[in-house]
Amino acid sequence: MKFLSRITIPVLGITDILEIILISYCVYQFIVWIKFTRAYSLLKGILVIAAFIVVAYILRMNTILWLFRNLASVLIIGLIVIFQPELRRVLEQLGQRKLFANLFPLDSGRDVKERFTDRTINEITRAAFEMGAVRTGALIVVEQDVRLGEYERTGINVDAILTSQLLINIFEKNTPLHDGAVIVRGNRVVAATCYLPLSDNMELSKQLGTRHRAGVGISEVSDSLTIIVSEETGHVSIARRGRLISNVTNAELKKANDFRLYVEEWRKEQFHQLMEEKGIDFSRPVILATPTARLEYKVLPAESMKEVLHKIIDNFDAQIIFNFAGKERDIALRYQHEMGDDPHIFTNIEAPSLPDLCALASNCHYFFGNEGGPRHIAQALDVPSFAIFPPNIKKSVWLPNEGERFAGISPDDFVPYEEQITKKMSYTERMALLTPQRIWAQLEPHLRGNIRK
Repeated sequence: MKFLSRITIPVLGITDILEIILISYCVYQFIVWIKFTRAYSLLKGILVIAAFIVVAYILRMNTILWLFRNLASVLIIGLIVIFQPELRRVLEQLGQRKLFANLFPLDSGRDVKERFTDRTINEITRAAFEMGAVRTGALIVVEQDVRLGEYERTGINVDAILTSQLLINIFEKNTPLHDGAVIVRGNRVVAATCYLPLSDNMELSKQLGTRHRAGVGISEVSDSLTIIVSEETGHVSIARRGRLISNVTNAELKKANDFRLYVEEWRKEQFHQLMEEKGIDFSRPVILATPTARLEYKVLPAESMKEVLHKIIDNFDAQIIFNFAGKERDIALRYQHEMGDDPHIFTNIEAPSLPDLCALASNCHYFFGNEGGPRHIAQALDVPSFAIFPPNIKKSVWLPNEGERFAGISPDDFVPYEEQITKKMSYTERMALLTPQRIWAQLEPHLRGNIRK
């Protein structure tokens, strides 16, 4: 009791609270900023060294501690030199931004990174090989997690939806934008004529020109994927992590894992534990399903969807996680209730953000539901999927690489699109072509081939 009586609780004034808020805000902004820069990898290395120093202190390794004490001033200067580009850039950004926009980032949700669709992959591939066929040189940098803002600023802003025609026109000889690199972010071309750092790797072939060295160079300082089309040979090459793969084929470029999404292991494990806490048994099939959609016209009629979901549960003893957003929540809960509150159905595992949805999908064995963003994310994570395409969304466009792992069903599979138009079939009549029996006839063998029973 005497010991407790000596403990004094410090009195916090308004200034102290403001200091805590400002320091917390600065630390948070620093972590968010550095996560999308090259400095993130360097910082992780520094943390490893710091952990080593802590171990040396605990074990009383006096010689090592003496070395660090004497080298401390030199190390601080070294850090300033190493992080000089990042420090300069953050000061420039601080000067360019509005103070209140920084403190209250009301539009921060717009900064969520849009991801690849199958259509974008096909457009890039088509453009690369069409340019290769006529010996048109090209340099296409596909941004991943590390932001390429500093290189984007060296070029001309484009901010256009990516198409093969756009890329071909940009790199056409004697056009204003053909020099330099194009930077792709998500499904858009954000900039052209960008300058990239050249690789000083002495192991690269002396026959390679500036374009290839620039492609390898940007892959050395970021996690980007670079596609290079040779003007001399017409060959298509890809560079990533400082490594050049020359003369790839059309199929190799399409199937390259470089187009996949990656989920950090810690986030995936965190969601895995959450799913177990909510009642998921990973020894049985886990299916992510989207019985609803943000746009009502993209939704399979409720009775048909519920019949198919019942068949999945009855035949595979599968656990089905309903994915929904916003106002879709009430519809998903109604589905669950109308299906007899089946314990195989889970509506208590929500993914409110894009990283959460990626972590959720990566922990599932399969995806089934209405065509939309969640299906694209599942496929980008290499999760087997089966999508239902409504009449006005062409499966041939949005699922061009249908196969053993990724499949779908569309009214066009039963009545050709031109015939639907000729017969003046209504939207309801066209959607009615997707009966539960037809869906199950294609879905059941696809499920058997891709998940455990």
